[in-house]
This record gives sequence, structure tokens and C-alpha cells, in this order.
Amino acid sequence: MHRLACRFKFVILSFVMGALWFPSNAQQMPPPAPIPEVPSPLSPESLTMQNPATFDEVKMDFPIATGPFQPTWESIDRNYPEDPKWLRDAKFGIWVHFGPQSAGESGDWYARKMYQPATLAYRNHLRKYGPPSVSGYKDMLRTWNPTELNPASLVDIYRDAGARFLILQGVHHDNFDNWNSTYQPWNSVKMGPHRDLVGEWARASRDAGMHFGVAFHHEYSWWWYQPAFGSDQSGKFAGAPYDANQTIADGKDKWWAGYDPRLLYGIHLRAYKGVAEAKWRPDAGIFYEHLDYAHWYATRWALRIMDVINKYDPDFIFTDGDSTQPFSGYATGTGYKCDAIQRVLADYYNRSLQMRGTVDTIGIVKFHPQLHGVATTFEGQFPGGIKTDQVWIGENAVGDWFYRPDFVYRARALILYMLEIVSRDGDYAVNISLKPDGALDQGSRQMLRESELTKPLEMGSCGRSSIPVSMLNIFISGPVPTATDQTFSVVLCPTRVSPNCIAISLHPEAFRSRRTLRESQTPTMRHSQPTCSRHCAMNMDMVPMSPESSQADYQKILIQLRST
Repeated sequence: MHRLACRFKFVILSFVMGALWFPSNAQQMPPPAPIPEVPSPLSPESLTMQNPATFDEVKMDFPIATGPFQPTWESIDRNYPEDPKWLRDAKFGIWVHFGPQSAGESGDWYARKMYQPATLAYRNHLRKYGPPSVSGYKDMLRTWNPTELNPASLVDIYRDAGARFLILQGVHHDNFDNWNSTYQPWNSVKMGPHRDLVGEWARASRDAGMHFGVAFHHEYSWWWYQPAFGSDQSGKFAGAPYDANQTIADGKDKWWAGYDPRLLYGIHLRAYKGVAEAKWRPDAGIFYEHLDYAHWYATRWALRIMDVINKYDPDFIFTDGDSTQPFSGYATGTGYKCDAIQRVLADYYNRSLQMRGTVDTIGIVKFHPQLHGVATTFEGQFPGGIKTDQVWIGENAVGDWFYRPDFVYRARALILYMLEIVSRDGDYAVNISLKPDGALDQGSRQMLRESELTKPLEMGSCGRSSIPVSMLNIFISGPVPTATDQTFSVVLCPTRVSPNCIAISLHPEAFRSRRTLRESQTPTMRHSQPTCSRHCAMNMDMVPMSPESSQADYQKILIQLRST
């Protein structure tokens, strides 16, 4: 009875928070459209996908907000104002990559790998839940309940560590919406925790004065889920079809009665060569036998993003993928070729004008080439030099993108990686996986306490005035500057991580916020000060740099930084 009462409270809380966060000038959205009729499944690997180069881009027709932004890249590039200053200055954020897949405790892509017998996820699922033919991913959604998840408390921890923005998981490839979704009944309000998770994070972020964006990874769920339409090929459960093969009629008298599995798993597309057995993703192609469904699917993909924009007014949106844009026909955009993302961004910026009076929002389209009004990301890597032509975020995960035990936590690794990103004119977003119950484990908490990544560096301990790291771009690799401007010397004292100070001298082109640095004095190191000797065990003299300095001098600084 107590558990039911608690769940009832969560439902009421989610309803109230949804009411609080629904903007007063939110627009009327179109109703969900039914799934169109689809052909009967054909034999696996019996169809060759159409070459996307021979398929004209489809112009989508779902309604968008009116305004100066039209659904073309040219209009977006022409009308978008300056890049948001808050994002340029933020430098460090937390990637809240959290959802029901964490319950598998098997790392990323659990909802796909649990249907692949050779994987750790399959073995863990078999041990914890039973065979996927009996207890599939949809059944996990019923029992997943992160009772320890407290966004307000976590935001305080993240902010104390130096984070100035959050990336919130709206929906991952598992196609489960973490909000009170208008278009996806498989969502966190209707099942599992019965909570509007995006709404709770949005409120906590704004209460703390932090910016937030929402990430959408559901573009390629339709081919990503194809292993769920298979079956075990050997062993005790050989031949038993996995649960994606079930229909809405199969749910009669079960807990998921009335929920259509196709809205979660998609439809059977294993007839297309290179789809079901692709290790990571198909190479390219159009699902030419399913064009009506593809159009419905791309429309629903877009409306779910617009639903979040309409309800929570995020500071940015984020679309995943490794093609140039969603629904490109290539790589993760395999299946259809259309202008859905252009329409979404035009709608987003027009709504920003209506709701905020200005466009201080931005769309992050992963791997999209340089374009005014579109940011990009680098996952697990960074540019070779300073990249100023486009707003970008360097992202990675501690351990894995979804929770898996036995991580190794090193605050110094976070700091050094952030320096690599920030020095190249990017922002750094790190995912620190939450446990299935929504809590940080002890190692994560300790690492965040030791990091304090964007708090003022304790240069004062070495006789310097403190300069917030958000004002620094420490370019620690690349070509030697050739201009004749004055150079700046900086001393970093990460006292919570290392007793050593790192002396770096840099050309001003390595700094974005030159005005702030020019208003401060060029620091000089005085090792005789007692406060300095306490922190600066390396006893390193400043390395004076000039336009004539050699690449070896820069390499020496790079080695010193990485060895600290």
C-alpha cells in the first residue's frame, strides 16, 4: 500500500511539474497519426536498398511555427544571429545520459545487444530477467523505477563541480521517451517511474541558473532494433521469436494491453540487406518498399522533438548520428531522405522568437558541416587545432554511456581532457553514468569533488590572481604561432588533484577571451613565497614563449601538462 501511495505521489508530482513547465504561449500540436499499412515481412536479406543518390530529398509537410526561418539550410544560415554567448562561455557541462537501459548494467546499447546472444548484455539479461522471447525490453520498462533519482540534488553536485549546462537524455535509440510525450505512449510518465524526468531536470536546471538542452537519439531506432525481431538460433530457447514480433493483440490481459509494440520497436525490416546484421549501422540506403511508413516515421520523429520544445523551452536541442544530418539516406541516416531536421530547426528558432523574444537557442546536429545556426560535436575525439568556425562540444563518457559496474575514476583525466577540448575553442560535456536507481556511485561523487573543473583556478596560491578557467583557452598542441603579439604566461595549480603547478606560456591567439587577459597583468612566478612552495612541488620556472619559440618548446609544455 505504501508503494502504491508513493507511486501516486510521483504521478501527481509529474502532472504538477508538467503544468508548471508548460509555457503559457505553447502552440497547439497536431494529434498523433496512426501507423500506415505496411507490407508483410519478406525473407531476411532478400531486398537491396535503393541508392540514396538516386532518391530525391522529400520535402516534409508537418506544420511548423511561422517566422523568418524557413526550412532550408540557406534560410537558417542567413537568419540566425550570433552564437549564444552563454554557450561560448560555459566551457563545461554534464551529459545526463540516463534512461531505462541503465537497468541492464551492461553499458551502452543494452536494448539492442540484449537480443544478440554473443554479448554481455544478452547474458546479463538472461540471468536477471530471463530469455528475451519471454521477458523482452518492453517488460523492463514496466519495472524500471529510479527511486533515488533527485535532479535538484544532482544539479547541485554538478554545479559545485563546475558544470554550467546539462545535456538531458530525452530519448535514446531504445525509443522510450523520458517525458510526458504526446506522440510516444511508451514513456516515463505512463510506465516505469511514472515521472516526467525531462520536466524535473528542466526545473532543477533553471532553479540553479544552469542552461540545459535535450538530446534525441531516436532517428535510427527503426533499423537499430532489428535484432529484436529475431530469435535464438541455438540452445534451450532456439526458435522462440523475440518480443518485437508481438502485436498489440498479444497484449490482451497483460500489463501492456493497449500498447502497440510497433511504436516501441518499429516494424520488421530484416528483408533489407545489411540492416539486421550490421555491427554498428548500415552503410546507406532507402527502404523503398516502406516509403509511406518512412514518411510517417520521420514525421513522428520530428513531432516528438517539437513536443519537447513546446513543453520545456530548452536552450538547445541535440540530434545524434554519424551522417551529416538525420534522414540523409547514409550511415545512421539510412532508410529515408528528407528535410525533417531543417523543418525542426526552423520551427525551433521561430518559436524561440515567439517565446523568448530572441534566438539565444541553438540546434546541435552531430557531424553536420559548418553552418551558421548549427552546432556540432566530437565524440571521444577533438580537432587537431583551434576550431572557431562553428560552435562545438567535445563529449565523452566515464566508463560507458549507460551504467556498468567496475569503472575507473580519475579526476585528472577529466581535467586534462577538458583542457584539450577548451583549448581548441570547444565546450566539454562528460557523461558520468547514473546507477539504475538514479544515484551516483561513490567513485563518481569523489571524482566530481576532486575535479571542480571550471571553478577559479587557485593561481593565487602561487602568487597569481585567480582567472576562471571559463576565461582561458589553453592551446597545448598545434603549430607554433608566428605573429608578433605579446605572449601570456599562466600557472595552473590543480591542488585537489595534484600537488604540482603547471607553467604554460601561450600566444594570445590561443585565448578566446583576450579582453579579460589583457586587463590582467601577465603573471610572473615567485617560488620564494611560502604559499607557492606548498603547492608547487615541481618547482618549475616559467617557460618564456615568443614568436621565435620552437615546436620543441611547445612539445615540452605539452609533455609537462600530461605528466602532471
